[in-house]
Amino acid sequence: IGRDGSNRVRLTNTPQDESAPDWSPDGTRIAYTRSGDGDSRIWVMRADGSGQRQLTNDPGADPDWAPDGNRILYLHVGGSNQTLYTINSDGSARRRLGNLNVVRSARWSPDGTRIALTMQDAIWIINADGNGLHRLRQSAADPSWTPDGRHLVFTAYASAPTGVPELRRMDADGRNEVILGRDQADAAPTQR
Repeated sequence: IGRDGSNRVRLTNTPQDESAPDWSPDGTRIAYTRSGDGDSRIWVMRADGSGQRQLTNDPGADPDWAPDGNRILYLHVGGSNQTLYTINSDGSARRRLGNLNVVRSARWSPDGTRIALTMQDAIWIINADGNGLHRLRQSAADPSWTPDGRHLVFTAYASAPTGVPELRRMDADGRNEVILGRDQADAAPTQR
């Protein structure tokens, strides 16, 4: 759809649910989740909707393209756990990152060296190779990097004086929090 709401184009037409689309950095492809029959998989298509193909054979959701366009980060969904995986954009070299369980969301840093994620109702950072996991903030979720990689925008819970979620920004090292909004509708920020 155009920014003004015109030129709406339907990209998929299947009986399954398609969700969580993410543009490739060069804008030529879209990774997305296709769910049906109790399972979800990561799929990729061209930006015009053609060339739809299943990328993962294992249950997966919430894809996020690496800044170089060569890899896709996704959540492996199995039982009560959601673990973090990467896969090459051609479907090869599937790899688990770290020994993480119950990951709710994850996003590449703009330079592709780190990943911000939500796990155990906290925001964590891990290196792109799966090492160096450390917690930045408790009672928070849905981190999204600013384009320069210096800050994270996120949803803060419980610590808000009003008791409702707040949109906040903090430095990528967890310091210097700033409140951006106080509204019960504030959730899942995106800065792309």
